Amino acid sequence: MTSEYCSDSENVVRAICTAHYDDAKKRINSSLFRGNGISVSRLSVLSKEEIINIFRKQLVKPNSRLLAICTLNTGDLKKTGKEDPQNIFDLSVEIKPEPDNPAHAEIISDREITKGLSKRIIERVQNAVEELTDE
Repeated sequence: MTSEYCSDSENVVRAICTAHYDDAKKRINSSLFRGNGISVSRLSVLSKEEIINIFRKQLVKPNSRLLAICTLNTGDLKKTGKEDPQNIFDLSVEIKPEPDNPAHAEIISDREITKGLSKRIIERVQNAVEELTDE
């Protein structure tokens, strides 16, 4: 089966949970975008409110809270992966709907996203972080 990818103009949302936040330093930690196959949800499929409700159902557990969301543009994400000419990452966002989240997609790379690249992505999304209240 052929994979489908988000266009460069599409915006996606990433959940920021307790595990992604360093409470001592009061900042998002690099685990938010490290690895490969990083789950996001597409704002072209569901509204932000619908996506937040899905995140709350899927991610909130006794030891984990949904603290915030961040919005990122897929084209900007791709550019961020190519900023360091000595360490280029080929990033894309693959459309991967799930039964309980039709907007689901995954950030994929030609290799594992490093701590350094994750920090650069976090710098880019700092102004697009929306803190959430418990509900």
